[in-house]
Amino acid sequence: MKDVKKIWEIQQLEEKIAQIEQDTGIDQLRIQMNENRKGYATLNEKMQSILADYREKKDVYEKAKDQIQKIEEKLLSEEELLYEGNVTKVKAIYTLEKDMEDQKMQREHYIAECKKLTHYLTSDKNNLVKLKEKLHEIKSKSDLLAKELAKKEQEEAGRIDEIYAQIKKIEAGADADDVKEYREKKKNISPVVASVEEGICSGCKMQLSLVFCQDIKDGIEKELRCENCGRDLYLP
Repeated sequence: MKDVKKIWEIQQLEEKIAQIEQDTGIDQLRIQMNENRKGYATLNEKMQSILADYREKKDVYEKAKDQIQKIEEKLLSEEELLYEGNVTKVKAIYTLEKDMEDQKMQREHYIAECKKLTHYLTSDKNNLVKLKEKLHEIKSKSDLLAKELAKKEQEEAGRIDEIYAQIKKIEAGADADDVKEYREKKKNISPVVASVEEGICSGCKMQLSLVFCQDIKDGIEKELRCENCGRDLYLP
């Protein structure tokens, strides 16, 4: 970086904002809201999966019921033919009775299928009700958190906006590439710029070598980077 001092000043001000948000509970409220969003999304995804499965089972159940009705109508028709004497030939009677037995077996199969599906559908329906209640509970909590967060942010807006104005002023006078580099690095490490206190890097908390510290003191070491973590160093 060309001007570590300005980046250090920006970092100090941003840390000041972070401290305000920590002291007032703003950061904790944001964490809770984020956790709620993730929890809501997970439960909603689970509910949609169960709902899709429920609809699929319901469709199979309705088709099975329809088959039972058709079989019973056919059996009634065949019973009328058989017992009213409309079929008299032995072979025809045998064929009709055989078909009726087959139809009854099919009916038992569909009845068993409906019984099994009823159990699954009831279970799915109960799970959907519970999930819906849980989602409503999470949403209610999130709404309360959002109101509390908005209130706290409004209360601290003056102080925080003032600090942001200071940051913008420093950024305007800083090297644009330095600011860009700082923002990119901040996504992965914090702090980006470290200080040296009693020969220890405030970023990685590692002891710097005596040679390195002496070189800094003597002005030999020009590129001030921690020899352990590679952070830019600022020496007031």
